Amino acid sequence: VLRMSPGAVVHGRVYDARGQGAANVPVMVAEALGKAMRNTRTDGAGDYRVQGLPPGTYSVMRLDFAFDMSGDTSDFMQDMVLENVQLATDEVRRVDLLTARGGATVEGRVRARDGSGAPAMLVLMSESGAAPRFAYSDDAGRYAIKNVGEGRYQISAIPMDGPPMGAGNQPTSSTVERLRVIGDVTVTRDFVLPGGSLRVALMDADGGRRLAGVRVILERTDPARPDVPLMELSGWRVGETYSDPQGEAEFRHLPEGTYTVVAGGQNLIGMGDPGWATVRHPGVRVVEDAEAFSLRLELQAAGALAGRVLDPAGRPVPDAAIWARGPDGQWLSTLAELHSDGAGAFTLGSLGEGRWTLAVRDAGHALLIEEGLEVRAGETRPVELRLRRGVQVLVDPGDCDPLGLDWTAGCPPSCPPWPRWSTRSRRTGATTWGASRPASTASRGSWAARSSMTRRSS
Repeated sequence: VLRMSPGAVVHGRVYDARGQGAANVPVMVAEALGKAMRNTRTDGAGDYRVQGLPPGTYSVMRLDFAFDMSGDTSDFMQDMVLENVQLATDEVRRVDLLTARGGATVEGRVRARDGSGAPAMLVLMSESGAAPRFAYSDDAGRYAIKNVGEGRYQISAIPMDGPPMGAGNQPTSSTVERLRVIGDVTVTRDFVLPGGSLRVALMDADGGRRLAGVRVILERTDPARPDVPLMELSGWRVGETYSDPQGEAEFRHLPEGTYTVVAGGQNLIGMGDPGWATVRHPGVRVVEDAEAFSLRLELQAAGALAGRVLDPAGRPVPDAAIWARGPDGQWLSTLAELHSDGAGAFTLGSLGEGRWTLAVRDAGHALLIEEGLEVRAGETRPVELRLRRGVQVLVDPGDCDPLGLDWTAGCPPSCPPWPRWSTRSRRTGATTWGASRPASTASRGSWAARSSMTRRSS
């Protein structure tokens, strides 16, 4: 008997400012990695329904917000209403969308090193499990983010004078700080852009030609790096760009410190030339207000691993997260940047020669570590990854709000990090936890866990 999954469902009501259902409002449900997107409109009562969704993390957004990029853009999309939800297989979830809620205002000024206002800077506020809030600075460097609920945030000022984000570029996060918001108040936070810069030239190790379209990532490694959870979760990644037609890449507005440059690989949506083996160059020192440091990297031709992720019965497992560890013992990334497709298939390029390890997991199976996969330049090695049944682990946080849960034993050394998890009630802005929350699915045996907790009252 072949059972067809109906998919997950998101439904709810869109409300107007009077608390009544709003008719004919466009609603979009989009998967975080862009693998699924649905659009609909509310009916006469303000209700909507989107079905047939694969499991994953989704943003549910009402699309009737103001969108005005003319003149002063500091209030850009301030009344956007968006909710993030995690959907399991065939789950039915109600998500109501209100009008923009009241709350605090976070405002300030972004300045250059000489004290002048820095225009068109992206000021971004984020917190675990919630939609980010942002604004752009005006011609004088002033910005304001309105309707901010109570909570603990990370706020950053991101220069937008580099390659466009639409080209796959992640602008350098020059300033990242913690911010606590309590009550409907006005909070002032100013920024001064740092003055360091770094240039990278990418060359073919065999022919010496310049390489265009190669992904370049910048990670900060010195002890003075920002102590914020989102930075740690990404491996302290502060920038990402792609080499230009001349084979060059540049990072600007960097704080003084020590960095690692990673060249090669692809991002979550497949941008980046996979034909060159990923290289890491640690110990790059950047000094502010000095001539840009220049780094030359030579890249070798890459090999690849390709295959399918299967469950214990041999059925394909879609959307399984995949990590890769190289012959040097380094994981290519802290976050999983590759997932199996709907048929369980995957292809992982940008691998140097040697013996590689893959780590694979999804919500319903135990973590799989597959070691000793030999990779050769210019070749694609087939591999079949069969997951095993696991035991679901539940955590009761008591009167604490878990900021993270990292499994640190029970798997081979340098096991890939486990994603942080949290749930939030966006209607009230309060963090809410059930009696027990699923933390992960683990293989049988002895495990050790480490969690970072914050008291609700603190």
